[in-house]
Amino acid sequence: MAATTFDDIKPTPGAASNAFEVILEVQPYGTGTPTDEAWEVVPDITSFAPQFAPKTSDTTTYAHKGAASNTKIGSDWSASFNILKIRGEDNDFQASYHVFKNAADGKGTANLLHVRYYDALGAAEAYQGVASVSGLDRQGTGNEDKGWMTVNLTGDGEFKSITNPVKAGQ
Repeated sequence: MAATTFDDIKPTPGAASNAFEVILEVQPYGTGTPTDEAWEVVPDITSFAPQFAPKTSDTTTYAHKGAASNTKIGSDWSASFNILKIRGEDNDFQASYHVFKNAADGKGTANLLHVRYYDALGAAEAYQGVASVSGLDRQGTGNEDKGWMTVNLTGDGEFKSITNPVKAGQ
């Protein structure tokens, strides 16, 4: 088989995905097992950055002749993003902001949320699990800055790949 040449490489056909094509949904942990009706959509976010850090176990033996051997045994999940506080007609902030604020203020299980996020157009990229909430650090403090707050989520247990709810609903 001949080696691939530079001229053989072509762009993959199709449309590039966009960073905003993700849906983030949460519900308080105290609701028990998450239900489809209880998910709260979080539309007013930017810079959503989930990360899966592998947890590994050393499986090195003499047979590896000095080279390392590690086995992935799980993943630690975290995410950060910014949420824009939107003031409603009652002068209070939107419900999705309060879900994060209440969890960040809570201790123990009151600090946890059920979290799921997925590709908004139905691609096979969707995850769900439980996370503790921290942050709500104020971003801009200047005279013309908007009310952006940073939210940090830290996985509590396993974040699992799920069927994309968009796909499941079709």
